[in-house]
Amino acid sequence: MKALVVYFTWTNGNTERIAKVLQQALRADILKIAAPDDYHEDYDTVVRKSQEEIRRGYRPRVKAWLHGNGIA
Repeated sequence: MKALVVYFTWTNGNTERIAKVLQQALRADILKIAAPDDYHEDYDTVVRKSQEEIRRGYRPRVKAWLHGNGIA
């Protein structure tokens, strides 16, 4: 059975790099999950927005990419 590394990242920085290292180490497929409205604001604004969404119980629909192909 093949492994699948699934990750969500705001900046495509550390989390994405770690996910790709795991993908290679495990010889796994990789799936990136992204919110439909990307967080384009600065870090502090994104943190405040995220905390408010958590407080309200907000659960956005997500977009996901597997090998560059959109899946829903």
